[in-house]
Amino acid sequence: MEKKFWLIGVALALVHMVFALLFANLTPFKSPGILLGQRGTDGRPLSVPDVGAPDELPHIVYMEHLKAGEGIPVLDPSDPDLGRTYQSHQPPLFYGLAVQWSGIFGETALGMRSINAVFGALTVLGVFALGWWGTRRREVVVIAAGFAALLPMHIALSGAVSNDPLLFCLCTWSLAMLALISREAESGLCSRNLIILGLLAGLAFVTKTSSLVLLPTILVAIILLRKHIKWTEWIPGAVIALGIGGAWWVRNYQVYGDPFAIKIFQEAFVGSPKAAMFQEAFGAYTYWTQWVGWWTGRSLIGVFGYMDIFLPNPVYGIGLLLLVALFVVGLLQAMREEDSASRRTFGMGAVFGGVTFLQFLQFNNLYFQGQARYLLPGIGALALPIALGGTPKGRVALGAILLVALLALDIYLLTWLPGQFAIRAVVI
Repeated sequence: MEKKFWLIGVALALVHMVFALLFANLTPFKSPGILLGQRGTDGRPLSVPDVGAPDELPHIVYMEHLKAGEGIPVLDPSDPDLGRTYQSHQPPLFYGLAVQWSGIFGETALGMRSINAVFGALTVLGVFALGWWGTRRREVVVIAAGFAALLPMHIALSGAVSNDPLLFCLCTWSLAMLALISREAESGLCSRNLIILGLLAGLAFVTKTSSLVLLPTILVAIILLRKHIKWTEWIPGAVIALGIGGAWWVRNYQVYGDPFAIKIFQEAFVGSPKAAMFQEAFGAYTYWTQWVGWWTGRSLIGVFGYMDIFLPNPVYGIGLLLLVALFVVGLLQAMREEDSASRRTFGMGAVFGGVTFLQFLQFNNLYFQGQARYLLPGIGALALPIALGGTPKGRVALGAILLVALLALDIYLLTWLPGQFAIRAVVI
């Protein structure tokens, strides 16, 4: 029976993959154009080298550097071509995999983007696993994985060249493995799961630096499970995780004098809009609510192209009201969970989501970056409370309404976005 139930997770993962491939096919690829929401110094719409997916060209430049046999690139803030090379500080795992993938499937839009459709599908399956190992409630599991599968912004990110989907995948499966370890701890733990957790965390460390949020999450897990798992049992997995990540951090220290390449990134990011500029012009309250808050909220549901294609505000308002209500209700219910393994899962998810949110606030305290993609490594930690809030006492009406609404919105976007991109595919 349990194996048949997992087929639902596989089906939801495949639905996400299909939508991601459709989005990948309709989103312009290496196409110059204009942004209607931003103006140049002459007052005309801002011209950009690519109107498709955010940061996609610099990610592709990183891949081209590897493909040319020039090794891992080095970020140089003084590079006159910095607009194309500013992702050069990123860890190499995604790019190495993507080079191999495009070598097999080609360097077309679908050939290069489809690897992330696979990672997105694996993320959905990871949310399914997190829900099942964490709660053992079928209705919660399906709603949570369905939310991850049908969220338009998640689909759009899975349909573009970026290291974000692999980060989401590895972080989600790390949380799922923590839930499984917590579930099995009281009845005798298989040490293999701790090894798998260490491998997943290590791979996340060489995917994107923001994955370091896994460290405090795992530390909290060690504390929560101290009565069932000796701290020494965590050592082999820790050696694997820190061994994989450490090799990259040593390299960064040798190249940049900083294991996490944060200083060099900030030097290269100097041209981005600074938070202080917005706060000086509009005030701190307006900056954090109307700029960071509203932009981030909208992009959680879906903002497309280079943060230039927006849905009508009522869609965002109603959608965010529903999500926030379900999330808050779900958190309150999680606090009353009788099952100790479930409580620990929600606790570890809260730590992961909370630290990720603090990272996001810190970033936006320096630069205006109101984009929900910085929060989506915690998509599992977000989806579970929403699903719990949408299934009170096992009733799935609210959760089902949410999934139907997301599905309808995804279908609508497939017909609406091509026209929006066509408007912007103008060279001036």
